Amino acid sequence: MSCPSITLIGRNEYIGNSLETINDNFLNLKDGICYNDADITSVQQDIQNLDGLVVSLSASNSVSVSKALIKFSGIKDVDGNISTSTPNRYLFNSFNVSSVYRKNTGDYRIYFTVPLPSPDYLVLATNSLKASSSGNYVWSQPYTVTKEYLEIKIQSLDAITADPDFVSLTII
Repeated sequence: MSCPSITLIGRNEYIGNSLETINDNFLNLKDGICYNDADITSVQQDIQNLDGLVVSLSASNSVSVSKALIKFSGIKDVDGNISTSTPNRYLFNSFNVSSVYRKNTGDYRIYFTVPLPSPDYLVLATNSLKASSSGNYVWSQPYTVTKEYLEIKIQSLDAITADPDFVSLTII
């Protein structure tokens, strides 16, 4: 069935005539189906194309895409209070990180929201401590790497651990 025709109401029609035109238009529209097959097919194809792109992007293991990002506090608990007794750490900002757990001074476990495809990834880390009391530089070292979490230590070359104001990580 095709689109029914609609009669326009003229400006100089009488009220009775315009009501008759309106009623005729409703009767014509009542049984009419108005669509364009080509437009529907085109929209359905666009949806399939987008679905395919989403699937291919989510399956991508490209090294140029970060798997997780985080900046957390080594000295503040999850509520933003300075604390060494509460293990959950305050997150300034994060992507694909659900929480950070302080295991000990300078020792943290970072839990991923969505597990990573493999435990083989690169970790880039910085923190707010520039040097230890002995003058050695402070560095961040991942020591346990799984699909579900990452453990990292913040310490100096002479093995002095510290809780920095913040730690920033990029997992690629």
